[in-house]
Amino acid sequence: FISSTFEDRLVEIRAQIRKALIAAEFRPVMSELDSFSSMGDRIYEDTIAAVRGCQLFVLLIGHRYGS
Repeated sequence: FISSTFEDRLVEIRAQIRKALIAAEFRPVMSELDSFSSMGDRIYEDTIAAVRGCQLFVLLIGHRYGS
C-alpha cells in the first residue's frame, strides 16, 4: 500500500516506488490505480481493509496535509 498526499511533488516519487515494488514482485495498492475503492461513504473502512490486506505499507510525508 502506497500512501501520501497527492497534490504536491510526491507524484513522481510514488511512481518510482510503484516501479520498484513491481520489480520486487509486489503488487502495489494505490488509490490512483483503482486498486481499492476510495470514494463514497466508506472511504475510511475501505482504506483500512486495503491496508490490512497488504504485506508492506509505504507512507510518504511531504510538506502538505490532507488529500
